[in-house]
Formats: sequence, C-alpha cells, structure tokens
Amino acid sequence: MISIDYKDYCIKINDNVLAIMSKYIQCKSKYESGGILIGSILIEGKTIEINDCTEPIDGDKSSRYGFYRCNKHNELLEDKWIESNYIKMYLGEWHTHPQSRPTPSYIDKQSWKKLVKRSITESPIVIFLIIGIETIELWIGNKSDSKLERLGSYEF
Repeated sequence: MISIDYKDYCIKINDNVLAIMSKYIQCKSKYESGGILIGSILIEGKTIEINDCTEPIDGDKSSRYGFYRCNKHNELLEDKWIESNYIKMYLGEWHTHPQSRPTPSYIDKQSWKKLVKRSITESPIVIFLIIGIETIELWIGNKSDSKLERLGSYEF
C-alpha cells in the first residue's frame, strides 16, 4: 500500500490496485494503457482510499505514446457506484508511460486540468498516476483552485 499525506488528507492506494496497474507496465514495445481510479472517502472525509480501478477495455485508443479511454470506463464506474451503495466514486486517472521514471507530457497536464475542472466527484482532489517501468509518479489536482501539484515518485 502507498500512503501519502497531502494537506489535511491521507491518500491510500491499496495493493490490489497497484497489482492491477503493474500488469500493464510498458516495457519493450507495449502500448500505453490506463483507466479510472475508484475509491472512497473515509474517516470524516480526511482519508481518500483508492481501492479499485478500471483496466484497459475494447474501445480504448492506445499507441506507444498515447492513451485515450473510451466511455465504457464511465459505465463501469457508474455500476461500481450503484453496487457500493454510492460509496465508491471517481477519484482520478491512471496510465502508463514507456519511461523508467515517468514524467507527464504537455497533453497529460492539459487533460488533467480539464478533468479537475469538470469531474463530478465528492472528492476535493483528483489523483493522477503515471505508471513507469520502475516507479509510479503521483500528481494531485485540487478542485478548489484547479492547480496541479506533483506529490512524488514511488517504487514498485
């Protein structure tokens, strides 16, 4: 599990989610992969737990240096929202990069800024993960001011 403090919040990424994402590490000639981060807000709204995610599915568009998720991910999110009795929600996005220590592209940052402004979620922040070959890069988008902030790299 990864546990990160951010302002008044504790962000937890469960091992099962890390295991799912690590299946798609982009080594050799693999294409980029990605999905939605799903989880809950716990303990008086101060703990944000990522305990689920979507995986790449038919309809996604991917290449060596690009990933665009299709709307089926939103349908899966909606199903999980209902099945969990409205507890599991959208918390952010993840995707892979073919770099040992990934850095977000200009397109990543522009896309993230739009998601921070437009996302419908109870979470005050939107979480962005880039899965590299050796590390996970973690970024936060704050919904109150729409700013992006890098939180760090975490090794597998």
